[in-house]
Amino acid sequence: MELMMASALQTAMAGDARRNPFIVAAILLAMSIRLTPDWKESSRTLASRCLLGALVLVPLGFFLGGVFIHGGDPGIGVILVPPGGLLLFLSVLLTARASRESAK
Repeated sequence: MELMMASALQTAMAGDARRNPFIVAAILLAMSIRLTPDWKESSRTLASRCLLGALVLVPLGFFLGGVFIHGGDPGIGVILVPPGGLLLFLSVLLTARASRESAK
């Protein structure tokens, strides 16, 4: 299983990961779940839900911002991007904290 995840990460790094950091974040979160078995259920669930929220909000915000353009400026839909970025940051933070606690 670890070999499959390493192969998926290598493939992602070679292609889409340069354009989409969500791919790397999703793969690293999946790997972290297997590598930190003592990660608290509530924290793991929160990190997963934050990542899913970011996966929805950021692309949707960019899409809606591009669909409704006003005088060369993005539309109001782009307002979804910062909360999505915050959710992504929170997901990475929770994952890093769990990894640090597991290493102790």
